[in-house]
Amino acid sequence: MDSRTITEARAACNKKIFLYGYFGAGNIGDELILTAFLTLLDSRGAKFEVIIAVDNPLLYDPTRYRTDFVNLDILFIKRHKNPLNFEIIKSFTTSRAFIIPGGGIFQDYNPLSFLCYYSFLLCAKIFGVKNYLLYQGLTGINGRASRELFYLAANRFIDYISVRDAESVSFLSKTRFNDSACLNEYCDSVFALKTVISKEIKTDGASNSSATALDLEALDGRGAIGFSLRPWKSLKAADIAKVLTAVTELSGRKIKLYSMHKTVDCDFNAKVIAALDEKTRTNITSVEYSNDAIKLAGSLGANIINVGMRFHFSVLSMCAGAACIGLAYDEKVCGLYRAANLHELCIAGREFDELISGSAAPLLIRLEYALKNRTQIKNTAARFADECLKRVENMFNDFYEKSLS
Repeated sequence: MDSRTITEARAACNKKIFLYGYFGAGNIGDELILTAFLTLLDSRGAKFEVIIAVDNPLLYDPTRYRTDFVNLDILFIKRHKNPLNFEIIKSFTTSRAFIIPGGGIFQDYNPLSFLCYYSFLLCAKIFGVKNYLLYQGLTGINGRASRELFYLAANRFIDYISVRDAESVSFLSKTRFNDSACLNEYCDSVFALKTVISKEIKTDGASNSSATALDLEALDGRGAIGFSLRPWKSLKAADIAKVLTAVTELSGRKIKLYSMHKTVDCDFNAKVIAALDEKTRTNITSVEYSNDAIKLAGSLGANIINVGMRFHFSVLSMCAGAACIGLAYDEKVCGLYRAANLHELCIAGREFDELISGSAAPLLIRLEYALKNRTQIKNTAARFADECLKRVENMFNDFYEKSLS
């Protein structure tokens, strides 16, 4: 495809954008990020063609997306890790913008993943497409080489960037975006779903749709405690099983185990349940995986309290107005609770290491405090979610006016 053909194709598709992320891989957090972006874009009322790269396009129902996002003409294509794949090149050459719409995409826990996303930024630039990174979490970029590579991208390849936390703002201080107006506010994009979640959840926390018997237990004051766990470094299922056993014995409450990742979390939860003794196992239920944000938020809102490792488990809990405790395997979890003025409910550092080694003490202290102050915590979380919704909308408006209007 020669340069004139590329130019003509792009001129003909001035309202076409190309979205790329970790979509379709069974991670609820990433699906929430995608839904949040589409919700914000659709709300502008302008017509856009949107190409979305996903692991399995057949899992996405085009009819549902046409109904939910009436201003968007959405095309799902196969997600490839090679930016020089023919379908990816075609998407670059027919789009005016390449957008990574949120999340901690750039992290060097997995160097190959970091380089994959980096190569897409580079190729977009080569094909003359604008690079837009929105609501990014950059706390996972820790290696010196990774930092220098990202600084280079920020200074040379990236046309617009917004972030979700103060730490990411600080990270960009060594780039041309330092003091940029696009960093005046920061927040996670999933808070954009607060309005639709609130409409579907009653003030008592139960979903308008039919709730399960276990969900309804929350209404009589004996509600379950929701947990979101994930595999992490030295974390062993047997040690977490000890913690859950102590929680059920001392609180007298049932536990619901949620999976925010269809394979990784589900498999880990199965190992945890297998490590429990028979008595404790009767008090713990594994909730079936679902990437339906409203259904999930309704269930979380019905719990007496939620305890989560996954970042977006806490975000959804806050959107649902639920009391929650964070298990900070990563700085992003700490940052969320600090921003919400709920830092005392985040278990981090040495206490987190104690917890994943099988000591329930750090969690039991937080649970006792949270149960005594549940109403205050719920109100604080709900106010924070409302503030975040406004910030997310302001951030999107700034991006839209500067980049897509």
